[in-house]
Amino acid sequence: MDKDELMRKANNPKYIPGIYNYCDRWCARCNFTSRCLNFEISEEQFSTPESRDIQNKEFWNQLSDLLSSTLKMVQEDL
Repeated sequence: MDKDELMRKANNPKYIPGIYNYCDRWCARCNFTSRCLNFEISEEQFSTPESRDIQNKEFWNQLSDLLSSTLKMVQEDL
């Protein structure tokens, strides 16, 4: 996911700003997954069983891409 797409999603009023500050990652029990950008990004980035398996290369590739995008955004804000 690139920065522009992330910013577009983050500005969508359907998401509750800052809800991730209260996240315990028990999404299966959460009533707010439909309003959580963190949940949506996780579902998009890690949508296949292989991408959710830490023993699989696809998981590490997806995580690496996500962290690279995050680092670029942080560097741009400095």
